[in-house]
Amino acid sequence: MQERVQAYIEQHRLLSAGERVVVGVSGGVDSVVLLDVLQQLGYEVVVAHMNYALRTEAVDEAQGVRAMCEAAGLSCFVSRPATQERAAAQQQSVQEAARHLRYDFFQAVAAEVGAAQVAVGHHRDDQAETLLLHLIRGTGLEGLAGMPPQRRLGAVTLVRPLLGCTRAEIVAYAAEKGLRWWEDASNADEKYARSFIRHQVLPLLQEKYGTAVSGRFAQTAAQVRGYLEADFLPTLARHFSACTTAPRSLDLDKLLALPTVWQGRVVLEALKTWVPDWPRTAEQVAQVRALADAQPGKRLVWESFVIWRDRQRLVFGESSRRDTATELPIPGKWEGGWGEVAATSIPRPFSLKPSNPYTIYLDPTCLRGTAQVRPWQDGDRLVPFGRRSEKLVSDLLTDAKVPSHHRAGWPVLADDEGVLWVIGVRPAERTRLGADVADIIKIESIPAWGA
Repeated sequence: MQERVQAYIEQHRLLSAGERVVVGVSGGVDSVVLLDVLQQLGYEVVVAHMNYALRTEAVDEAQGVRAMCEAAGLSCFVSRPATQERAAAQQQSVQEAARHLRYDFFQAVAAEVGAAQVAVGHHRDDQAETLLLHLIRGTGLEGLAGMPPQRRLGAVTLVRPLLGCTRAEIVAYAAEKGLRWWEDASNADEKYARSFIRHQVLPLLQEKYGTAVSGRFAQTAAQVRGYLEADFLPTLARHFSACTTAPRSLDLDKLLALPTVWQGRVVLEALKTWVPDWPRTAEQVAQVRALADAQPGKRLVWESFVIWRDRQRLVFGESSRRDTATELPIPGKWEGGWGEVAATSIPRPFSLKPSNPYTIYLDPTCLRGTAQVRPWQDGDRLVPFGRRSEKLVSDLLTDAKVPSHHRAGWPVLADDEGVLWVIGVRPAERTRLGADVADIIKIESIPAWGA
């Protein structure tokens, strides 16, 4: 079995010979065998164990894993997170919260010990269960590919060296080697979908079609993954790149020119790339895709994120309401949900007329205190450039026909005296350049949907 695991590692380039790897050890037979096999193959292993404190046996399991590591002279990191509190705070199931906590912990351990890989004990039967779960819930091509042998996990790589082994082989190895493991009683609780498939669905399929049925599911997933990586993912990258003609937005003409099946997948890729915390269910993807057929200004809001339908684009971004007053260094840059603002010092240009409304030239002597970018506030006012009397920022935004879905958090450039520029709309009269000013400040802005 050790030779087979090593061959699988080499086939999929999961680990380099003798390298340091963090092993997620729950105490179950899968992870205990994974730890032993990697040790025997000469890898430098570091153990990471999660005690979710959801079962009375969890304390004994954590102590058992510690003792096992001490006996083998292995480093062992144990975490006891507030799992239920995390689930409630994030509106997640306990299982989902535990998964996020587990992977966050694994990454933290890897960073502390200088490991680039985290190994977990998923095996071939897990792959079959995953494929069936995806089919039951509804899935696309990527769901049919099941779990990959490796995937990125933040700054590290998550690897699955046992994915080519069956659970029966793993249990037989543990028995032959005399390894000790702990059974998690919740794995037998059929209220969980995966446990029901494991204890009810797969046994029925094996009884009817033979014990090799799990292997055939896993083989199907591997074949689909081959097609996925060879053709689907490169095609997706091309479509996504072609539709991304401005920062954090999809060009509607290019998006709607794609086949319907690709439109939804490109929208999903945009969510994964630009708004990673947004729910990515089929229903949510359909709602975002429907914005393409809606009137300009229509938007969807999730917590602090907003997606809106501009005239020619779908724009994905953080709500500008999240932005707070932030100093704009000169030279320097400000970045927020609205977009970017950059300041540079330059010699006075021959022409003082900016090339677009998102650029202004500023007399350095007009600054009072610190320059900052912030959302406009009720009561903000300024004397607009070329005028003698004050005007409310809210009125300037209305006059400029700024869409309502942008207006609430629209940024202004301000100093200690007040508003210098309603960005992209109108500067203040006091920014006017004096005749003898040689060096000036150039302020350029790029909204998230493109200037």
